[in-house]
Amino acid sequence: MRELGFHGSLVNSFSTLHTSDDVAYLDEPQYLPFWERVQDLDVPLYLHPRNPVPSQQLMFRDHPELLAATWAYLVETSTHALRLITSGLFDRYPGLQICLGHLGESLPFVASRVSAVYARHAHRVKLKLNLMSYLKTNFRYTTSGFFDTTATIEVMDFVGHDRVYFSTDYPWMDMVQGGIWLDSANLSDADRWRIGRSNAVELFKLKLAPTA
Repeated sequence: MRELGFHGSLVNSFSTLHTSDDVAYLDEPQYLPFWERVQDLDVPLYLHPRNPVPSQQLMFRDHPELLAATWAYLVETSTHALRLITSGLFDRYPGLQICLGHLGESLPFVASRVSAVYARHAHRVKLKLNLMSYLKTNFRYTTSGFFDTTATIEVMDFVGHDRVYFSTDYPWMDMVQGGIWLDSANLSDADRWRIGRSNAVELFKLKLAPTA
């Protein structure tokens, strides 16, 4: 960040270790120094999807069409995000900001139920806030792959209009189609500007050249 001028980071979900089924997730203790540095730098981290490891793909057996962006990415990444929350990571480092694609990998749409059920059971980590609160304060959401105005508005209403960002999800979705959607979506001009530009300028602390 400091030497090369980057404005954020991206991690392709879990890290493969010695074998294809031997992996580490970002909530594990060995990554605490990493998270401390991310908070100190005050930059966002994009948690990017990947397919579950082979031993966890039994539910997709004989249905490879459900892997990757069709469905498996969502399951893997939303679960990884919940691991970060329930580990107590955001109580330890409350300034962390995690970007999720695909309007939050479904989490904003199921947050109320997940949070309510989680609160009814004893857990190994006592969180300071209810689970749903972390989704509103420690996560950012891109539209990638969701050219859906109703879903986008629902997420904006849930997390705030300053936490949603336009993205196309190339090559899984068509970039031109995404641009046409944003231009014609039934959004206010202010929200279209926020999603398409100003939210990202603020999040990544971009210095823009003055306009003529």
